[in-house]
Amino acid sequence: MKWEGIAFHFTNYIIIGKYLWAICLMNTLQNYSIISILGLFW
Repeated sequence: MKWEGIAFHFTNYIIIGKYLWAICLMNTLQNYSIISILGLFW
């Protein structure tokens, strides 16, 4: 029972971690594209 609980939380952390990583990646790409566009105008 204890191990199943740990495995369940571990799986949730992986899913949440991938979700947060995807959000961070999208934000980074958006910031990079904005900087690139500003760089073109400069």
